[in-house]
Amino acid sequence: MIFATILAATGASDCGHLAVCRETPDGIVAGMTLRETRELVNELPPNSKQPDPAEPPTFYYQYTAVPNCPGRRNGDIEGNDCDLSRHRCDGNVLGDGPFMMIVRREMRSEDDTPVSSWMDLDATCFPDAMPPRSGVPGAELARKAFDTTTFAAPVPEWQPPTDDALVNKPVFFMAGFAEEGYEDGEVRRLDPADMLGHDLSIRPRLIDVTYDFGDGTTHGPTDDLGGPWPDGTVTHTYSGTGTVSPEVTATYTADYRLDGGPWTPVPHQVTLTSEPQELTLVEYLTRNTTR
Repeated sequence: MIFATILAATGASDCGHLAVCRETPDGIVAGMTLRETRELVNELPPNSKQPDPAEPPTFYYQYTAVPNCPGRRNGDIEGNDCDLSRHRCDGNVLGDGPFMMIVRREMRSEDDTPVSSWMDLDATCFPDAMPPRSGVPGAELARKAFDTTTFAAPVPEWQPPTDDALVNKPVFFMAGFAEEGYEDGEVRRLDPADMLGHDLSIRPRLIDVTYDFGDGTTHGPTDDLGGPWPDGTVTHTYSGTGTVSPEVTATYTADYRLDGGPWTPVPHQVTLTSEPQELTLVEYLTRNTTR
């Protein structure tokens, strides 16, 4: 898609001193709007194919931006700084600038080699919103989303809910989760500005947990999150007094949804271990006495 700038009629527009501008519902724009600049990520060459959104297209566009100054030739990626580039986006024009010409060329995905020369696309006051390339596969965006997601850390819990537990009596364990971070099934919607203009959501999925009872014994991996007394299904009986530090380790994966499509598994995992918490083991002795 080639975006055409609109010439402002002299004296009939609020564009004022600008030679080219557009008046949008959001305000005055010189060149491409923020949305148009971000959506360059979706532009593919006419001969390109992308059979699956998770896979890269056969061809894509590579983008760069250079100062939009007088005298530069079409496709020139060197560019020179000038007052026009530095100040065209000042005043009541949307965008922080500088006023840059976006230049692109066609690339082959198989070996990332160019198959065309650089060509001017259009200018913009939103150069920071320009993607480095188009046709980024969904799987690549999903990996970035996965790596930047804070997953809720596991927290060991037990009953009796005291600092002391009796030896030779079952302790009922549970895997809780910290308030900070995203838990199993909780959806995180990422800012499209961080996803090259795409609407991407990620939903953590708990694979399993492993209980470390702190005395050298473990239980799991299992999908059993335990439960309270008397019906909890994860129990452990300690045989000696002292202090132990139970832990829980959780392994997550996730699913992602791209631009309103179906939920798709992310082929990655992350493992988190809780902070150890002290549990004191005591033994109560009863004695028969006679008077």
